[in-house]
Amino acid sequence: MIQSDAKAFNGSLVSWKQTCLLAAFSSRRSYLKAVHLAPWQASIYAATAIASDMISSMEDEDSSHDLYSWQLQEKMALGALLLEGDNYEFWVTLGCLSRHTALKQHALIRGLQLDVSLASAWAYLGKIYREEGEKKLARQAFDCSRSIDPSLALPWAGMSADCLKGLKSDEEFESCLRAVNILPLAEFQIGLCYLALLSGNLASSQVYAAIMQAVQRSPQSAEAHNLNGLACEARFEYESAVASYRISRCVMHNSSCKSSKSHFRDITINLARSLVKAGCALDAVHECEYLDKEGMLDTEGMQIYAYALWKLGDNNHALVVARALAASVSTVGKISTSAIVSFISRLLYCISGIDLAITNLLKMPNEAFDSTSVSLVVRAIHALDQSTRLQSTVSNRCYLLFSGAEAVEMNYLMALADLVKHGSGVHLAYGCGITQLRRALHLYPSSILIR
Repeated sequence: MIQSDAKAFNGSLVSWKQTCLLAAFSSRRSYLKAVHLAPWQASIYAATAIASDMISSMEDEDSSHDLYSWQLQEKMALGALLLEGDNYEFWVTLGCLSRHTALKQHALIRGLQLDVSLASAWAYLGKIYREEGEKKLARQAFDCSRSIDPSLALPWAGMSADCLKGLKSDEEFESCLRAVNILPLAEFQIGLCYLALLSGNLASSQVYAAIMQAVQRSPQSAEAHNLNGLACEARFEYESAVASYRISRCVMHNSSCKSSKSHFRDITINLARSLVKAGCALDAVHECEYLDKEGMLDTEGMQIYAYALWKLGDNNHALVVARALAASVSTVGKISTSAIVSFISRLLYCISGIDLAITNLLKMPNEAFDSTSVSLVVRAIHALDQSTRLQSTVSNRCYLLFSGAEAVEMNYLMALADLVKHGSGVHLAYGCGITQLRRALHLYPSSILIR
């Protein structure tokens, strides 16, 4: 069924590309006829250049191919300038279509010399500087473009790329969202979804609508389908997410461009995670086994693998994967270590009970408990333990600062610990638990959980 769907999708994608390409060829053919009929009309040369550039982009031509030869779109743009050398729009056209960075920069600067208030020229000049790594010059050019024409989309989208350099992702998300609202190009919409992933806005209806449009406008983009899957997953639409991830892999397999193994691994891990959430644990196990066979199963994939095996009832195999995962703690970063320790502790508690979970926690290095997420898991297990085996671990980590929802959860777990540990036999110490919750209520009066 999946193979037949993939074949049908590939067929529709090829048909779509052929339709677009034939339309572009027809357009260029018409413009070339017009050139023969009216060779003195400079605007026809410019239109022919644009049509030729569209054909070049759809044929997946390598931008570095035969760099020293003039492409048809460049020749036609120069033809327009030979007739009207003082037309700033034709200089901008040459700057956008040329494959030579120096010529692009020269053409755009010449256009600005003719009209310094040309917002589009400033925007494309900023794009060139950004591609060349000149971030300061790019920002200055984008600022000039935005000050001249705030309704132009490109400078807003260009400014949003600063998120990748560690700036505030919320601000960059708003900039990209404005660019998408001004001009809903697929490239801007894909960038918006990526920024939403970084800023935590992936479940937004605006992001969902944007990535759905991007998938329709660029069905040949594997990244668009992958981000669409992430957006569906954030909205708890797991079956739609699974379909999007599968389409993304299908596009990668049939793309003429080489894709990295890490990108393929990331998409497959996303697929396995959504399969588990959709209730298809067996399919998720098959995906993880394939990655393991190819040597591409990382720590995130191992967590999904172990969890899927547990969901299938294969506890022994899940424990084997968990041991391999625990052995990798010393080789990963601090954030990954926290996620691994939390996951293994919860998995061991579900499979083997509280004793094995506590034994595993006591073997972990002290650095593993520096995370608030791990501390919450430790306190949860400590609260359910009738003995005090984790008391020293909990006490030594009491200096951790919790805020927001984590602080509320911590107070809840402390109340649970008082409820269990101060009880006798089958009776719980309700008074101790209520006292702790009352203290917490004074600190967090609006917490629904504590109330």
